[in-house]
Amino acid sequence: MEQPDQGGITVASLSLSIVLPVHRPAGLATLVAECLAAAARHVDDYELILVVDGNAAASAAAARLAATHWPVAALHYPRRRGYRFALYEGWSVARSDYILTLEGSNLASGAEISRLLALMPSYAAVFGYRERPAPDPIERLVATAIRARSAPAMRDPTLHLALLRADLRDLLSPAGPDALVMAELYAAARQRSLAVAEVAVAGTPAATGRSALRAGAVLLLAGGLWLLRRRIPRGQRA
Repeated sequence: MEQPDQGGITVASLSLSIVLPVHRPAGLATLVAECLAAAARHVDDYELILVVDGNAAASAAAARLAATHWPVAALHYPRRRGYRFALYEGWSVARSDYILTLEGSNLASGAEISRLLALMPSYAAVFGYRERPAPDPIERLVATAIRARSAPAMRDPTLHLALLRADLRDLLSPAGPDALVMAELYAAARQRSLAVAEVAVAGTPAATGRSALRAGAVLLLAGGLWLLRRRIPRGQRA
């Protein structure tokens, strides 16, 4: 599939790096196959970078896939560092014009990434959002808090699915809560007046992951303490 933009650049003429943080081996082989198939439908030059974050079984599975599939590479980190760290490390070695990032627990099918890839090169950044809002009230609460904190206009800040032009990788700060990653990228792109799009996908309900929920809970607690502190008269503060 080719989609020319106003400058005559086509999707197929661009290169793509897919960065996939990996926390467990279950379903990894299927997701890798689907990601590679989706990439091949859109571009001629692509790579898949698996970033294994603190799981020995996942590390072994990723090593086998890297040895038997092309072009798959694996980065291995023995201690769990979180989603933001995995993205930062994967993006640092990505070599392509565009970088797609997702998380294995986010999608019902890796083929959904085609909806984002079809928009290259018309946008500098494309973010996925779930067609149906997450049914979990805690997740909805976390999403509301993230919007209030970083990106009020973002439809689904807890879905870790984004396509970015490679020169925008510097928008990602190496420090901060995992739950805020997508909102920070979205806000930074919008602040730079870049072309940003959001695309509907059929993501699974539990897309934030435990680390994001923990970070979101911390964010809510911090916000509540901040509001409480503002309401306490200055002379009564500890």
